[in-house]
Amino acid sequence: MVRNANNYEISSDDQGNHWIVPVARLENAAILGPVLAADHAPTAVLSLLPGTQQIGTILSSENIGIVPTVVVDMHHNQVFKHWVRNVTAYAGNVENAFAVINIGDSIYYDRSITMPAGVYLSTAPTDRLGVANPLFGYAMFTYTETMPTTIATANTAAIAVQQV
Repeated sequence: MVRNANNYEISSDDQGNHWIVPVARLENAAILGPVLAADHAPTAVLSLLPGTQQIGTILSSENIGIVPTVVVDMHHNQVFKHWVRNVTAYAGNVENAFAVINIGDSIYYDRSITMPAGVYLSTAPTDRLGVANPLFGYAMFTYTETMPTTIATANTAAIAVQQV
């Protein structure tokens, strides 16, 4: 079939939620292995402009030929439970400010090397180098969270996050 303006629709409505992405194009390209085996992981696709990355949740991994790939749910408004660090700012490449996480708070994909192993989300709008973190979503409430809502010290919690 010849592709033209009349028949080149890739996806529409709710059919375009899951996309195959080469692992080499992920911000967290070392994600394969035990992290994926244990749980779905948040990810961001590399972009020319920091802070504008497409975000999503890795659902599975597979190889297409010899290229390692992952299937990523990139649907907005999808809610997944992810580990979120409550760091809000960095100074001298180290975490130096923390805050409570509340319903509706912005959650960012944070590429800082100071994050605990397997944790890719935080409440910091910039990473440890001062580069913009892409907005991943918003903290939601599903009756099962134990959010760090009373003490503003370093904490990582499993939070329901609505993807943007």
